[in-house]
Amino acid sequence: MFSLDTIVQGLLLGGLYALFAAGLSLVFGIMRLVNLAHGDLIVLGAYLILGLGTATGMSPFAAALIAMPLMFALGWLLQTRLLNRVLGEDILPPLLVTFGLSVVIQNGLLAASPPTAASWRRGRSRPPRSRSGRCRWASCRR
Repeated sequence: MFSLDTIVQGLLLGGLYALFAAGLSLVFGIMRLVNLAHGDLIVLGAYLILGLGTATGMSPFAAALIAMPLMFALGWLLQTRLLNRVLGEDILPPLLVTFGLSVVIQNGLLAASPPTAASWRRGRSRPPRSRSGRCRWASCRR
């Protein structure tokens, strides 16, 4: 059973990486835009799904249905208001803008959420709980 689980997880993770690579190659191939914030925007969407699911108790799939239009709107705003202004013959301005956007997203996520499980225990935030109300981590049961 362990090998079947490993194979399934490997296929799912490989498919996820293929989607990320397809997104990067499409953006660069069509628009000639080197987007260094591509991965950070994906992580921002994942955190949005996690936050919606944790705050409301809804399933991750329902939270994804809410997060998709929100992330689409964010991407559209970034494209129309920020990236279209720096696109041109030179590759450096879009590269610098997306690098800065990457730094802003990373630091915003780091400020908004605890980076380790230890910060949950220090009382900064409550640990995630299952639907039954019990803590999901072994350290909470002490």
